[in-house]
Amino acid sequence: MTLRQKVRLELDDGTAVEATYDARDLRAWESKFNRSSLVGPMSLSMLTFLGWSAAKRDGSINGAFDRYEAFDAKCVDVRGLSPDDDNGGAAAPDPPEPASGTPTDPSAG
Repeated sequence: MTLRQKVRLELDDGTAVEATYDARDLRAWESKFNRSSLVGPMSLSMLTFLGWSAAKRDGSINGAFDRYEAFDAKCVDVRGLSPDDDNGGAAAPDPPEPASGTPTDPSAG
């Protein structure tokens, strides 16, 4: 199990930010909210905070948002990406629907 996750955040002006959060960002979340990051489901607020923390730490937002609350007010979308995502954060196409029913074998019976 890895604690690293790549995320894509989109701001209301269309700016896209990609960052990879890790244990440092999880600990920052725990410190701010006084809860374990390993207990309970991941929320959008938590994922947004983790992405902001990672982007701030790695310089992706260039100091534009020193406070999470300011970033949160401008963030309109957040999604987790696979580590090898190469489609710019676009959603992967849905898998094809399975054929309905099963083929009939005319020789059966």
